[in-house]
Amino acid sequence: MPYAPWVFTILAETTHKGRRLDYDDAFRPYPGHLDWGAVHDFLDAANAAGVEKLAPWFVTPYRKKPDRALIGYTHGEGTESLWTGVHIGHHRPPAAAPTWGEVISWTLTSMTALSEGIATIRRSARGPVSKPAADYESRPEPEENNEMEPEEHLPEVEESEEEAEDFEPWVFEIIEQLKHDGRTLERADADRPFPGSPDWRDVDTFIGVAYTVGTEWLDSWFVYPDYKKPSMALIRHTHGDGSESLWTSVHFEDFQPASDSVDYSPTWGDVISSTLNGLRLLPADTAMRRRTTAEAGDEEAAEKPDVSLEEYKSERGDARPEGGGVREATNLGLSGESRKTELDEAHEAGRQKGWQEGYQQGAVTRAPWAVSEDEHVNRVLYYRRTAASLNTQIRLSRTSRLLVLGATLSGLLTIAGMAAANAATWGQSDMKPYNIAVDVILGLLIVVFVTGKRMNTGQPMDADGGRPKSLAELRLELDLMEERRVLEAAQGARSSKDRQHSYRESIPQEIDRLRRETRYYRRVHNFFQWGLFAASVAMSVTAAVYDPPQPGKGVLIALGAFVSFTTAVTGYFKFRERAFNLQQTSDAIEQHVTAYDLAIAPYNQGDAAANLERLAESVESLRVEQRKREQQLEQPHQGQQEVI
Repeated sequence: MPYAPWVFTILAETTHKGRRLDYDDAFRPYPGHLDWGAVHDFLDAANAAGVEKLAPWFVTPYRKKPDRALIGYTHGEGTESLWTGVHIGHHRPPAAAPTWGEVISWTLTSMTALSEGIATIRRSARGPVSKPAADYESRPEPEENNEMEPEEHLPEVEESEEEAEDFEPWVFEIIEQLKHDGRTLERADADRPFPGSPDWRDVDTFIGVAYTVGTEWLDSWFVYPDYKKPSMALIRHTHGDGSESLWTSVHFEDFQPASDSVDYSPTWGDVISSTLNGLRLLPADTAMRRRTTAEAGDEEAAEKPDVSLEEYKSERGDARPEGGGVREATNLGLSGESRKTELDEAHEAGRQKGWQEGYQQGAVTRAPWAVSEDEHVNRVLYYRRTAASLNTQIRLSRTSRLLVLGATLSGLLTIAGMAAANAATWGQSDMKPYNIAVDVILGLLIVVFVTGKRMNTGQPMDADGGRPKSLAELRLELDLMEERRVLEAAQGARSSKDRQHSYRESIPQEIDRLRRETRYYRRVHNFFQWGLFAASVAMSVTAAVYDPPQPGKGVLIALGAFVSFTTAVTGYFKFRERAFNLQQTSDAIEQHVTAYDLAIAPYNQGDAAANLERLAESVESLRVEQRKREQQLEQPHQGQQEVI
């Protein structure tokens, strides 16, 4: 059973649109907007059904703001605990489209969890409340534990038209620029649950939007999430005097919105306000502070990063143009590819401009942007996978465009030709059979056009879910990805010994590649040779059977043409020679690898490093010799040359 039995009991006592709900309604979407008025109805249904655990609870929604309410709990001794101004956004189910069962179970369970925290007010029917316990005294607040008479019923705030906002104005400005689930968020979303679990990638998005809306105090803050572990980040703050503070390995857990409720669901406003305001609370004594030239002196000027805040933003892609914002708000929870791209640029800017010089001179033992070997390998692999995916997308997109353009041009030419033929032969001949044939051709072209138009190229949609990326955009993204891969590989250059070991492990793949191409060229050569044999025999038989050869003249012409074509192709492309050269090279490389593995001549020296170096030299010499043999042929080698 997905819900507790009392949920179905309450559901059976609930009426909606003139009918009582039943068991199946627990799994149907909840209609409309959830507020405290609906929770009040759930409690009435619980009292009618005799749900004892909810009997002490009551909810009084604010008349002018039904999203807020006074919540009370009656203790056994007659005292009451009151929570004023409780917002429904903290107690809504996190699902985007919750069911009746989720709404009842989540809201009432979350509401009862308030008893684990501190009540705003405690009152007694006999008069003033008794002195709070020691644990309440440890957290005194001006509005807590006020004495209250029974007739003092609701706070005056619910009658006020000018109720103070829950969040700062800039929080609403950021929210109104964000997009989620294909729509732009509104001011009211500040009180709606945040989807999923936030992390530093979301904070980076908030800061990017803050540049757009002009939140000046956030201009000096930068967050660089670790996309392998997004709960960790590097945070950078530029001070007014030009100096900078860096916090490395900052955990997101310290910035999450806090609540005494175990079922607390933070809202959009809670997440944005808590995380961004939390940046200002970072302890200065734990920061890695970088001094300006004036502070450090001329002798330490080399340790100062030679990049200003504006240049750093420009390199990172965050520089705000005069006419508008920097970047449009991203969709939270969508693909992390764009986030990774920004992080890569930030890492490169930091390495090249910030700490590289001091790191190379030994002034610092480890640059803040330095990464582990495992992370470096993961990044290189990520770049390679992304490049392979982009190549596939480019190939499929080119095929799709070719189908669409080819079908369109062919259709236009076919229609134009049909119209011209009908005009030229009007009243002279019956063009109906030809027109039917043209209609069939046009139908096939339409099928080709639709196939190309709806072809899945594997391209990600843009931020608005509209058109896929163009070929030019994909090629540009591929070029940038290759540049980042080269830069990342240069940052983690390996020793010659490691490269030689990698070369040794990749040799079997090279042997397999050579033998695959050998089999391919051998099959092509055999196909043409057997075709040549068959055509030659068929020509002789045809000439002998048909004498004179008038009935078999067409057959003889076709066979003769095939023989000539086959002879020309095999003589020009030299498939047999290619197969022989490839087989010879693969056998020679395999012989060297076997000798190295068995430690026989010429790899029987005691120095393993020298043997490995000799193996790499021998194999590379064989590959160079193979390429020279290919150059001697008339046609360039068509096989793929992989770099080991």
